[in-house]
Amino acid sequence: MSKVLLGNIPETSSPQLQVALSWLESFVRKDFNKVASLVSESYAQKIMPRSMGIENLVFSKAQSLGLIQILLGSVDTESHTLTGTVHERVEVGDTVILHVTTDGTSVTGNPYTGDFIFWFEVKKEEDGQYRVVALKEFLDSKFMSGI
Repeated sequence: MSKVLLGNIPETSSPQLQVALSWLESFVRKDFNKVASLVSESYAQKIMPRSMGIENLVFSKAQSLGLIQILLGSVDTESHTLTGTVHERVEVGDTVILHVTTDGTSVTGNPYTGDFIFWFEVKKEEDGQYRVVALKEFLDSKFMSGI
């Protein structure tokens, strides 16, 4: 079963961190419906670095969820575990930054191992729920170029 290793994250954490970690856990477990419930309708995701040739590319909620399904569709979670490990976190107000590594196997049998930095902007919405309103994702460009 796929999982997220949290390292040194305290059990009592901010609502913003709880949402960011829930998003990560849902992502690793390929729970697309849960990911969708954790992001606002106005959600926007920016992919970096510029060296990947996708400068200023911003995805809407629908586009981002479609991209997640494509990327995670290439991961074999039927016979292998996908593990996301949180190495560091920084919180400032509504911003949560996580350094995460993944370790798994692609459906072609190749390693699915990379480093990522996620910048979550999490806000309390009118319904009282905290949701991700924006995400900046710094990809491991060498790893991602092989997918």
